[in-house]
Amino acid sequence: MTSVLANALDPRSNALNFLRLVLASMVIFGHAAVLSGVALPGPLAVALSELPVDGFFAVSGYLIARSWDRNPEWRTFLWHRGLRILPAFWVCLALTAVVIAPIATTLSGQSVDGYWTASDGPGAYVVRNAALWMGQYQISGGPNGIPVTDTWDGSLWTLGWEFLCYLGIAVIGCLGIISARRAFLPWILLLVWLVNVAGAICAATGKFAGLAEHVKPMDRFALMFIAGAVLYAYQDRIPMRRGLAFVSVTLVGLGLVALDDYRVVGGIALAYLMLWLGATLPIRLGMTNDVSYGIYIYGFPIQQSLVMLGVGGIGWFAFAIVGLTATVPLAVMSWWLIERPSLRLKGSVPHEQRGQESVEVSLVTSDGGERAPRTATDSRLGVTKNAAVAVTAPVLTTVFMFVLFAAYYVLGTARA
Repeated sequence: MTSVLANALDPRSNALNFLRLVLASMVIFGHAAVLSGVALPGPLAVALSELPVDGFFAVSGYLIARSWDRNPEWRTFLWHRGLRILPAFWVCLALTAVVIAPIATTLSGQSVDGYWTASDGPGAYVVRNAALWMGQYQISGGPNGIPVTDTWDGSLWTLGWEFLCYLGIAVIGCLGIISARRAFLPWILLLVWLVNVAGAICAATGKFAGLAEHVKPMDRFALMFIAGAVLYAYQDRIPMRRGLAFVSVTLVGLGLVALDDYRVVGGIALAYLMLWLGATLPIRLGMTNDVSYGIYIYGFPIQQSLVMLGVGGIGWFAFAIVGLTATVPLAVMSWWLIERPSLRLKGSVPHEQRGQESVEVSLVTSDGGERAPRTATDSRLGVTKNAAVAVTAPVLTTVFMFVLFAAYYVLGTARA
């Protein structure tokens, strides 16, 4: 009997948090090349930049659809989503503006005269970006003197799109499309995919290329997010088969090699692959304490700081390892000091239906379910597991990236 997604993916024990750690770390490897001024071959560049974020959105679509289905009340839903994404985001903005940027500027030998009083200074950076939609990337005109200037945290722009996807789930959830009227969801996915195809054709032919470029972020993230939501809505019918996973890998690979936009043939396949891996991989790293959000939001400013200090010159791969290692402690602190305490406020909504929702988000969450009350022993074990995440995640990701890079090099040599 073929296992279906609903049975294969245990909400209390799966590899989705480990996958998020890998995806967040892959983003750091992709940024390492760009920030150090190295141009990677097209397919590899996309595989280390766009693909991980797409994977985040696919997982998020599945988990957020499940979150709504378990507690279909829009005020509670948005309160929970805000608690998970906003506090750590705001602290990241403030910490980057008040601590990371001025220290990196000073240590690199550049002047900080006027830093605190500039019209685009720290205060403006926090205020203009506080609503999740990035309106300012530079702080007091910096950073300067490095390959990518005027941008302190180029990862944060996707969070506004993610929250828009949450709003989309709330809308279609209120219309009953996630559960009672789930037959509408595949049609929505088909429409979004057709827009994706049209955009790829426009980009290839040059017709309406400007319009296609403006629409691309919205369509890209909507495609991946809705694909995840469809997989949740039909989890009782989606088979979990190795053969389908292999087909998914093939489609993603062909899209990366043959197309400018791999999502035309590989987007939905990637969504399936993420959930198949989440259901079948035996690794439970980060299941209790998820530091992937912190890695994602702090990786870019830490890497920019390291580039300003000359570390970017050691080679992009080694630089990525150093950047990831330097980011993990901040991510761990973000989870324990900001994210985890914020989640305790979820019960402060009077109309919340308690015990029905787990803490699920992709770029920004930990997957979980209803758990027994935690004891002091459980808390100590949580600290131990978190330490394991801090030590093991960079090692596993480095091994994974080395295999990916070696495979790409071997294939490139063979074709040459």
